[in-house]
Amino acid sequence: MKKMGFLRDIADEIVPDMGIYKHVDAMLDRINSRIRKLKVRAKAVAGGSIAKNNFIRHDHDIDLFVKFDKKYKSEELSDYLAKILSGMRAERIHGSRDYFRIRNGHNFEIVPVMDIRKGPESQNVTDMSPLHVNWVNAITRKNPKLLSEIRLTKQFCKAQGVYGAESYIRGFSGHVIDIITLHYGGFLPLARNASKWKPGQVVDYHNVYKGKARQVLNESKLGPLIVIDPIMPERNASAALSEEKFQGFISACDRFLGNPSKQFFQIAKVTPETLRMKHKGKKVFCFSISLVDGKEDVVGARLARGVEFMSRQAEKYGFKLAASGFAYDRKTSGMAYFVMNNDALPSKMVLQGPPLASREHVARFKKVHRKTYVKGKSIYAIENRKMTKFSDYALFIARDKFFKDKIKKFQLAK
Repeated sequence: MKKMGFLRDIADEIVPDMGIYKHVDAMLDRINSRIRKLKVRAKAVAGGSIAKNNFIRHDHDIDLFVKFDKKYKSEELSDYLAKILSGMRAERIHGSRDYFRIRNGHNFEIVPVMDIRKGPESQNVTDMSPLHVNWVNAITRKNPKLLSEIRLTKQFCKAQGVYGAESYIRGFSGHVIDIITLHYGGFLPLARNASKWKPGQVVDYHNVYKGKARQVLNESKLGPLIVIDPIMPERNASAALSEEKFQGFISACDRFLGNPSKQFFQIAKVTPETLRMKHKGKKVFCFSISLVDGKEDVVGARLARGVEFMSRQAEKYGFKLAASGFAYDRKTSGMAYFVMNNDALPSKMVLQGPPLASREHVARFKKVHRKTYVKGKSIYAIENRKMTKFSDYALFIARDKFFKDKIKKFQLAK
């Protein structure tokens, strides 16, 4: 295996500017001042990777938690927080429990949580977030080098397109990255193990289930990867991870170990040019997209479903896709791309009809199609294709109501 000395260089490159803590402290002071003024029993604290000190350079989102006394009802927390943040230009984001976003040069996401001591006390999954912070910090205080290892894993996942728990990504969350990196003791040991993972892989840091997690956990908690939550062991922290992102991570680890280089950690902007470089020898179609305004996660999910719909329809029509996907600016613009093994189809197409034994259906099939023939035990028809080029077909599908409800504008990019 090649030498891995370059990993130290990458680790140094992604260490963030610690000056960001001044902005975090200033925001916390501002929120806590409002809390005291309104006499609410709560406290604002740093959360997420900022609180764990494992965030990386160019991370845009800063998580803050407002921990409410348990005397308040769970369903009231968001409304209390809205009053606290009144006058601070906070945008309310709807979710299982509404949270807030403030943009002032940094993206602060301010999340209301119950001030709990143990996982089972939680009334919402976000209530456990401060406990996750405490769990990570207890380990990294004993071995601070693990902070760099977590940053390396996060950067690797971002560069490989498998980072992010949002519903339109369904990748590895920061919490899952923390757990799996700490479980294996660093990025390299994780990569070596992950390159051999199979669907149903279990990561159980505290060995709660003694190798029997798949047999004990509720079936709804299972998935391609089962990461036992160290705060609430009956929860799979990676339940939202898709099979595609799971396999993508395994493949990326395998390719990295086979030919390790800095390139695996470099986040390449998705453009028509970079896609054509990546998929040399194949036809790449890119479409610029405008999206209906809304919550980032909802808008992104619409884009994902729209691209999936178009991919399915294209394959049904006869096109062979090597890959498809999208880039999203987290606002109202994006780009969909489709990598084709065949970008044009024959002018004629064969349609399989019903089995010959279904005489009534065969008769109907013959009425609809002029040119039919029998092959084996079924009837077939030959029809002219209305469209043979993928670009024409994609623009045709873009007029479908299912697609138009999700994507406002769709046009071929140069």
